[in-house]
Amino acid sequence: MHYRLIGFSFPLEKGVANYKIEIAVGNYYSQDSFNKNIIKTTNCKKNKVIIEVPSFATHYTWRTVYTNSDNNLIKTGFHHFSTFTIADTNKIRLRITKSAEKYKDAYVFSDAAKAMFNMAGQPVWYLPELYSNYNDPVRDLKLSCKATITFLLGNAAYEINYDGDILWTGPKGHKQCKDTIEGYHHELTRLNNGHYMVLDQGPFAVNNLIVLSPNLKIRSEDSAKAMGVLGAKSLNLKPDFSIIEEYDEKGNVVWSWKSSDHISENDLTNISLLGPGMGPHENAFYFDERKHNIYLSCKNIDRILKISYPKGNIVRDYGRINLSEKTRGSHLFCGQHSCKLSKEGFLYLYDNGCDRTGLPKILEMKEPVSDKDTLKTIWEFPCPVELPKDILKTPVVISGGNVIEMPDNSLFVSTDREFGTIFIVSMNKNILWGSVIEKWHSIGNNWLPLPQYRASIIPDSQKLEELIWHISLK
Repeated sequence: MHYRLIGFSFPLEKGVANYKIEIAVGNYYSQDSFNKNIIKTTNCKKNKVIIEVPSFATHYTWRTVYTNSDNNLIKTGFHHFSTFTIADTNKIRLRITKSAEKYKDAYVFSDAAKAMFNMAGQPVWYLPELYSNYNDPVRDLKLSCKATITFLLGNAAYEINYDGDILWTGPKGHKQCKDTIEGYHHELTRLNNGHYMVLDQGPFAVNNLIVLSPNLKIRSEDSAKAMGVLGAKSLNLKPDFSIIEEYDEKGNVVWSWKSSDHISENDLTNISLLGPGMGPHENAFYFDERKHNIYLSCKNIDRILKISYPKGNIVRDYGRINLSEKTRGSHLFCGQHSCKLSKEGFLYLYDNGCDRTGLPKILEMKEPVSDKDTLKTIWEFPCPVELPKDILKTPVVISGGNVIEMPDNSLFVSTDREFGTIFIVSMNKNILWGSVIEKWHSIGNNWLPLPQYRASIIPDSQKLEELIWHISLK
């Protein structure tokens, strides 16, 4: 098994109100050897229970013990299972900086680690190696509204259950042409109607491929780097735009929306931070299924588009509206990542900041109620991160970050890839739990923040049980 959180189930016995599960380390078939190696005993009143076993790369034996209606002690036969050897357990860690009190039973998905951790920082589940592209980066690893797990692996989209069985894959998740940029990216969301909504890259042709050497070619998404080598005038690349696509369970496209129909290439050339060939960089969306609106984050142009569904027209446009400005000024947000609505209907997002030497922050904003009104910030919180020592010499690469509302209105936050900080903050701005995702670097013999795109959270034991027992799938 690729997890340590195990769902144990067994037949109900008539007249039995209490059961006991005994777990021993190792494979045993005799009672004496089993009894000598019992490491965990759990009492339960139902015929199924979730128990965390202590280690990966371990064999286990378990049985059920109960007293029947005739007052006889019954010990069932032995059952066996083992957990996989996970190579990265000593190379990647979630270091806890503040212990949880309220959310002790929560669990955190880290896309950088391809794993789920408990609130003590211990890995309890890993993405199984079932994919030919397993070594590609994972994006947007999270629990769906249907008690499944959705994620992007490389340019492909997947839905799996807790056991790792593949339930759905995006039909266009594999690159078709050599000189195109295509595939799913940034966000995949399972909708309440059973459909899937995802950002798709195209395909779009990479025009005027620049050859710097026989083995080095510059594609459009790398054009900013190429500017420093060749100069901006040397490039004439077509900007990349994305498509929001909605699929049914069979993989049929039932709705789509192209950003290229609403954002022009001429608009993009006015932004000094963009190199030629770079598009708006759509990096997050949120579908308000109740009011039929989609909020789309466009990082490179510092804007949030509010799109009417299914009509597709833009009903609101928030952020840096004056595209003729060549430098970032005093805008509400810049380089934002992760836009969502709170239960009360407020817009909140992870703001990477207009000052690239500053700190990211979380914003909660009230939308305008009329055309004369404006978007207003009603709450903000600077993220508790440590700036790199050479921050004044090397601008922060604003990439990543996530924010999720918790049941009590506190916020779960993962910061961008420069910092690796993951925490929960109350609306009173108190840190309820804190951590840093880190990777061991053998050259320096030290732990450094692991570049992380997003993290997500399972907030309570009920959601965990739905995932493990596949409740929403039945």
